[in-house]
Amino acid sequence: MAPLESSRYLRYKLNTARSALANFLARKLKRNFYLYLACALSAFAVLDVLFLHQIVEMREKSYDLMIRNRIIQPKPDPAIVIVDIDEASLAAMAADYGRWPWPRQVFGEFVERLEAQKPKTIVFDILFSDPDIFNSDSDNYFNEVVATNSNLFFHFCDCPKNMMRSAR
Repeated sequence: MAPLESSRYLRYKLNTARSALANFLARKLKRNFYLYLACALSAFAVLDVLFLHQIVEMREKSYDLMIRNRIIQPKPDPAIVIVDIDEASLAAMAADYGRWPWPRQVFGEFVERLEAQKPKTIVFDILFSDPDIFNSDSDNYFNEVVATNSNLFFHFCDCPKNMMRSAR
């Protein structure tokens, strides 16, 4: 057989098989197709919740894809500045202050320098839960800086009352 004839023959056989399968399913399922479909989807949902976890991953990936490929990119607000403590910050400050967590004095000096620029608000997204057991003067200094600033807020509210003020 020539290649063209064999591909036609193969296409004919596939169409015949597909048609036969469709007729067989139509005869067997009759009016119960939607019932079987609902059972199959329910079984998939139970399997996904217990073992597969595909729906959650699809939701997260589709949201990431949507954010990455959006048509209108909002411009960042020039009035908002985010200061991030990342690995480079930790490495740069390691020589002067050691490893994380840094003494509270560092944050007190940081707030004082920011206050010189007259920001509307300073928000900390750091949990200051325990007092500095190695340097209580550092805690006292930080508490004084916090007490003198009315525009300083802390994201976490589980801090001791003598150390932080909660957001008003």
